[in-house]
Amino acid sequence: MSEEIGAIVELMPLTGLPGSLPGTPQYAVPDFPPNSHVYVRGIIMVNTDTVARTFRIHQVIRGDTPVQGNRLFPDVSMPANTKWAEGFYRGEWVIPRGSSLYMFCSSADAINIALNGEIQSL
Repeated sequence: MSEEIGAIVELMPLTGLPGSLPGTPQYAVPDFPPNSHVYVRGIIMVNTDTVARTFRIHQVIRGDTPVQGNRLFPDVSMPANTKWAEGFYRGEWVIPRGSSLYMFCSSADAINIALNGEIQSL
């Protein structure tokens, strides 16, 4: 990941999601620069399976764990063999410093995800 402030960078390359909640996050906001946060600018989800699958994304602040209350995308169903892409250009999805993302789907590696965005210093 590039540490260039304000540039849109790949936050997470296309990655297969595990079939259950992972013990560690797939993405964490870097501690550098100080007082940083991340604007997610785009997400790509791909269901490579021949049946519909669901995925879940938790946005967790430092010191917390993934629970029902911090589900950002709760049990979203994706039809078989589909791709979904969404842009967040008005700052709709902000991940504060020290926060992280935990993601999983209903069958290991059936859904792949990629994120891009920009790191900002307050």
